[in-house]
Amino acid sequence: MGDDDIRALAAGAFARFNERENRDAFLDAYHPDVALHGLDGLRRFHEALWEAFPDARLTVEDLVVEGDRVALRYRLQGTHRGPYLGVAPTGVGFDVEGLTLLRLADGRVAEEWHSPTELAILRQIGAVQANVPHAGRERAEPPRRSAAAEAAALRLEERQADQA
Repeated sequence: MGDDDIRALAAGAFARFNERENRDAFLDAYHPDVALHGLDGLRRFHEALWEAFPDARLTVEDLVVEGDRVALRYRLQGTHRGPYLGVAPTGVGFDVEGLTLLRLADGRVAEEWHSPTELAILRQIGAVQANVPHAGRERAEPPRRSAAAEAAALRLEERQADQA
């Protein structure tokens, strides 16, 4: 399988995430014995996400192929319309970025490493708050941040609380 074939497979799989009438088509890109690193229960995870955010939309921002690996930087957006991680629907929208690394074999995803976006989503829908000071400037809206930046901000807040 060449780089172009792998690129088409990965791009096609992630485009099917947005097909609301046939979301199983997205999951069909995964081998039944896929090894997930950092994510339990691929189907359960996505079904819960789609139930909570029925308008969830995934956009691939960058796609890099190297051998049998595909790295994706993506944007995930949606509106909180159903329960999510114990939080009742708020009607609030979110817009987060994430990273995924895939290993493909036999035309399907055999392994996936996934950067968690749950904390960023919970912050944007107002379920979790982390007060991070802005370097002397006020903003009308908080800046968009990746899940990694969200986790780093939370660790900083915890360290500051421990020092107080």
